[in-house]
Amino acid sequence: MEISDFQVKETASKSSWLERLTIADAVFGLIVLAAGIIRFNNLDALPLSDGEAEAALAVWRFWQPGAAQVAVVSPAYFSLTAVLTQLLGFSDTVMRLVPALFGLGLVILPRFLQRRLGVIGVLAASLLLAVSPLLVITSRTVGGQSMALFAVLLTAVAFIRYGETAVPRWLYTLAAAVGLGLTSDTLFYSGLITLGLAWILFYKIIKRQRNQEEDKEENSAPSASLRFNPTTQEKRAAVLIGVVIFVLSGSLFLWYLPGLGDAARLLGDWLALFGAADGRTIVDPFFAFLRYEPILLIFGAAAVIWTVWRGRPLAAPLLYWLTGILLLMLLQQGVMANAALLTLPGYLLIGLLTQTVLGGTWTKYTGLLAFSLILSLAVIVVNFARYLRVVTFQPDDLQYIFVMMMAFFIALATIYLLSAYDVTAVSQGIFLAFLTVLLAAQWGQGWQLSHRYGNDPRERWVTSGTNEGMRLLSRAARDISYQLSGADNQLRLLNTVDSPALAWYLREMRQMDTGQSVPATADYAAIIAPAGAQFNLDSAYTGSEFNIRNQGVIPAAPNPDTAVFDALRWQFFHESPDAIQPDPVVLWVRADLVQP
Repeated sequence: MEISDFQVKETASKSSWLERLTIADAVFGLIVLAAGIIRFNNLDALPLSDGEAEAALAVWRFWQPGAAQVAVVSPAYFSLTAVLTQLLGFSDTVMRLVPALFGLGLVILPRFLQRRLGVIGVLAASLLLAVSPLLVITSRTVGGQSMALFAVLLTAVAFIRYGETAVPRWLYTLAAAVGLGLTSDTLFYSGLITLGLAWILFYKIIKRQRNQEEDKEENSAPSASLRFNPTTQEKRAAVLIGVVIFVLSGSLFLWYLPGLGDAARLLGDWLALFGAADGRTIVDPFFAFLRYEPILLIFGAAAVIWTVWRGRPLAAPLLYWLTGILLLMLLQQGVMANAALLTLPGYLLIGLLTQTVLGGTWTKYTGLLAFSLILSLAVIVVNFARYLRVVTFQPDDLQYIFVMMMAFFIALATIYLLSAYDVTAVSQGIFLAFLTVLLAAQWGQGWQLSHRYGNDPRERWVTSGTNEGMRLLSRAARDISYQLSGADNQLRLLNTVDSPALAWYLREMRQMDTGQSVPATADYAAIIAPAGAQFNLDSAYTGSEFNIRNQGVIPAAPNPDTAVFDALRWQFFHESPDAIQPDPVVLWVRADLVQP
């Protein structure tokens, strides 16, 4: 039996492709899979907030007959989601699909910096980005912030790769990333400007101060110098690509040209953030960063010290970028999205540190110490959690504290004894153990925040959220409509509640009117009004109350003796003495239409 040359070449190609796969490739694939699970699983777990509903309604209204112009929050999000809805329909899941896709893409991007980060550095950076609670919740939120974060990191990656290789495709990728980012969200301007200033500072000031001897000391690492000398033709092609991407992503692929005006207004909106705090204080983004990103706090501090002391070529500009974002958080008071922006340079910097610490040779002591420390930390955490459970009722029960101290001293003794034999294994084991435990903690926090508590105002990230009662109200209206007309969208309904989320969940009601008050001559089958609203009608109505929003927090009476434990119990168990302030509305239905 003869085998054609084409078959031989195809078999050889497949064989070489399979042979090139490494354990690192398999681990990276698992990281991407984990990132996809936490981002795509049950995307409609939480109802859309008012801010999300505004962006979703713009997409839905665009496709309605007679729609002339809609209020576009993020032109790039609007363009891509509007196309998806024609294939997948309108639902909460579809509305969050584009942010989730770009959130997953963000996790993949460090792979293109493997020459700078190293294999372990890439795996660490991607894993940290995958489990970051702030990036997870952003990836599951309707709007352009997830796209902006992706565009910012893609800009940085393309900038570095083009400086290393001078390959035109990276210059074109850079232009495309900027074009996309300018139509995504105001957050892109925060990332782009701080990134640009960081690189200018590095190359114009710091790089000039480095002499040839310092360059020789870094001969084992990739050179820090990046060369940018594109030809005139390449510059023109890059500008053209950037403009084309900007126009297409901002105008629904030339279908909705007013979107370009909305994209142009993003810069003005970003500048306006320097004035208004929108109900937030200057410390809120910093507290959110401390609450949700403990790895960035602990290992980021170590990475900063390492960079100042003995940094790698990429570490200095990342440190400047991180510093620029921190300064921006002070200037744009209360802008929570800037806390998520911190994760980009922060986790790349930690990836560099991880490559330095764990990139050397591992011995058997490294794994044994890491495993024993992980067990000790698990014992400490579990017993501390048990202590939090009983401390209010049995403050003198110190058995859990005793177990924690025993585990701590055993771990300390193990480190001390092993340090006499292998100091490198000790540093690697401690680093790996703490990183593993904190990764598990951040995975849990990210899952809880994005799947269960993303609408709970007791969370640092949330100001107000849509309650599940919103969906119950929508379902009740559809059921009543079906009973009266045989169709679930023909209820003669008057809505007097100003809520974009409520408008989203009642969007299919074809005979719904909106207003600020209920007229005395109203003759609707059903009326939605705020709880406690007073109005007189000719017909008798019967009402059911629904809590549609978690408006804020009702603080419990302060108790200095338990304040710290209450805060820790919320951290561990999401148990709090504070109550959620509801925002109830009443669905009134004409009494003569209600079946007994």
